[in-house]
Amino acid sequence: MSLKWSEIRWGRVVLGIILALVIFVVVPILINVGYGVVRGFQMRGSPPNEMIVAFARSTPVVTVGVLVTLAGAFFGGRVPARQAEDAKPLNGLVVGVGTAVVILILVLVQGGLDMWAVGHLLAAILGGWLVGGLLASRSASAEV
Repeated sequence: MSLKWSEIRWGRVVLGIILALVIFVVVPILINVGYGVVRGFQMRGSPPNEMIVAFARSTPVVTVGVLVTLAGAFFGGRVPARQAEDAKPLNGLVVGVGTAVVILILVLVQGGLDMWAVGHLLAAILGGWLVGGLLASRSASAEV
């Protein structure tokens, strides 16, 4: 992988970071709202807030959140990597690192690092670089 900063598609990188962050935020919200709606129908009223918070902080839901971060960085990393000529993995890596930086800022504003926050950061970098960039470069070399 060459480090030619001129080959980075900066406009697409920003779009990729925005896409990754939208997926990072929207999918967990939809999961929690869906849980609240289902529990509300089951209880024939609104469920207690403590029940929804306990669900949102449970290990399976947080694990799914890390996988959603990986998927968001994957799709975000594919945005600039598909259009780049030579530096596909570098474009994906920049998206992954940019997404991780924004997630780190959000985590620090909300209270601090924990094990799951580190998992989100690693998933963002790996999703953007390995999955988004490298798979885009392999698919491009397979087409030629």
